[in-house]
Amino acid sequence: MTSLIGCVSPEEQRAMDQRQCAGYGFTPGTDAFANCMISTSQQRDSQAAAHRRAGANREAADRRTKEAAAANNPDRGLSPSTSTSSPSSSPSPFGPSPADAICDSIARDMQKIEGSP
Repeated sequence: MTSLIGCVSPEEQRAMDQRQCAGYGFTPGTDAFANCMISTSQQRDSQAAAHRRAGANREAADRRTKEAAAANNPDRGLSPSTSTSSPSSSPSPFGPSPADAICDSIARDMQKIEGSP
């Protein structure tokens, strides 16, 4: 069971980690359980770092594409607002991130669990 940082609160993430480690058969309060919790956290941190690197690479590729397009069409040029776009201000040419759909799905599931509309 994994989740994306920002989709759930730290308390919810800890509870999910505890359920996961208990599901593996580790007993809360033991060294093995603590090691499982640490390992789970480190894996999530590594996945988050990889996701950040992928996002930065995507942004760099988008920026290079825009700069190349501006160089090939000098009449259009790049305005300051388009040359330093952020992921939230303009869509990626690759479409929406799969992480967005996963976060939305997790949020809907959490609402169902909590009985929220």
